[in-house]
Amino acid sequence: MYKVLAQLMWLMLGVLVAGLNVCSAHPGSFLGICLQDTVLGKKTFIADSNPGALKANSKKNNEAGYDISKSLPVDFVKDASVDYTPFLQQAVSLHDNIIFPAFPILINDDGIKVGSNKILNFLPGSKLVLKPSNKKGYNIIKLEKSSNVTINNPVIVGDRQTHIGTAGEFGMGIGIYSSSNITINNPQISYCWGDGIYLAGNREDQPVNNTIRILNAKLLHNRRNGISIISVNQLLMASPYVAFSDGIAPMCGIDFEPNSPADELKNITVLNAVTESNMGPGISIGLRNLYGRNNAEVDIQLVSPKDNGSAIGLKATAIFTRRAGSEIINGNINVSNPVWSKNSNTPMSINLLDENIKLTIKKPTILDPAGRPLNNKAALDNLTYKTHLNRNANCSITF
Repeated sequence: MYKVLAQLMWLMLGVLVAGLNVCSAHPGSFLGICLQDTVLGKKTFIADSNPGALKANSKKNNEAGYDISKSLPVDFVKDASVDYTPFLQQAVSLHDNIIFPAFPILINDDGIKVGSNKILNFLPGSKLVLKPSNKKGYNIIKLEKSSNVTINNPVIVGDRQTHIGTAGEFGMGIGIYSSSNITINNPQISYCWGDGIYLAGNREDQPVNNTIRILNAKLLHNRRNGISIISVNQLLMASPYVAFSDGIAPMCGIDFEPNSPADELKNITVLNAVTESNMGPGISIGLRNLYGRNNAEVDIQLVSPKDNGSAIGLKATAIFTRRAGSEIINGNINVSNPVWSKNSNTPMSINLLDENIKLTIKKPTILDPAGRPLNNKAALDNLTYKTHLNRNANCSITF
């Protein structure tokens, strides 16, 4: 517990809100980071302390970036009116350091599959635009069993406004499955049929995602969730802005929701998340699917999250409908310095039936409709009112 708190202190010192410039390492963690203007996403530098990853990345950086427009037909257009998916896929498969040109490109629902040891750079003005699809699910960019991949500044627009039919909910902007050492810098993903970003194991017999960094994400107007975190061990999300998720449940900004007992939610840190006007919760943690086999563990740290106008600021549940016997979930959900305002339902909704899950909330702020913070007593009364917090939850709230 003291080790976790120490690491959080270092993280909080190492990342500040927009306009500040601070560099620091995360002792004992899987990476060090230096962020400048993190919310605006102006500059991002990553220094990975994994020696193997550094070796692979240094090898890739020796290769000059390949302009992917060289793989397009001679008479290519720059207005995203012609589908160039096969040309893009061939270039990404053949080259390790890819530069996407400064104009929008139309791709189909086959998407782009990214293998290991790759760097994808999107220039200003570059954009992947999905051709209208009738599929229930797709991945515009897909990483499956990939390792040592960095994607810089991707801009992705899904087909939510042009989708053919009404079935399905799994059209993803970026899908990351059973992959390791993945960094996504400054992604802007909007209007996907499902989620902006989706992190999951490929299948129950495949490894979970490991060592994933998502920095300065902007995830807007996606139909299901801004980002779904199904299965991961070691995740850092810094300064995401996730807003206007609506269309099909759960309509969360950030949704932690394992699919099966084989999934993991471990060593997760979310820094300075801003969620806004999501039809569901700004942040949701649903753990019932971890039951059904052996004991499970969770470790989620939410540092300075802010929500404005989502139905619920924070929702956390662990109910026993999938429990097979007496298995339990051990672990911690730590929430520090949250700010919740203008939530149409409630700032917080907690239904953690498993007392082995410790929920700690420190220094919460609830703003009234005029934007003024409630005093401590009024805030505590709000957070613990009736069904806002189940009485047997192992929960601590301090101001």
